[in-house]
Amino acid sequence: MSPLRSERPLRTVVRVVVVLALLLGWSAAIGSAAHAGEPAGQQAAVAVRGGDTLYSTGTRCTVGFNARSGSALYALVSGRCAQGASTWYADAALTVGVGVTAGVSFPGNDYASVRYTNTAVAYPGEVSEGGS
Repeated sequence: MSPLRSERPLRTVVRVVVVLALLLGWSAAIGSAAHAGEPAGQQAAVAVRGGDTLYSTGTRCTVGFNARSGSALYALVSGRCAQGASTWYADAALTVGVGVTAGVSFPGNDYASVRYTNTAVAYPGEVSEGGS
């Protein structure tokens, strides 16, 4: 199977998320379940939001926003940033694993998705604006 063919589902997911985000507002498009996979009433000690940094060996990328495809949760990041990275962490010390690279499109396009695998971390559908 050609690399171009394998990128089509990811490209379609990204386009659908962006269109829904524009039409319905960010939180409606990416879901309101901030703690997917957690029992009701429990909150994760760590959360990854849009605007936060994910770390991998030798690189770090800013999360554009979190997205959902079925029951799977993803971070959308820059493809140029994620190129060559496989495992992602919520901290610079690389101790809190959060996911794996699901797909990268660069050059030509510039996006990548990180599939979240750690259910002990929250992935809210909000974007951090930074400290004031």
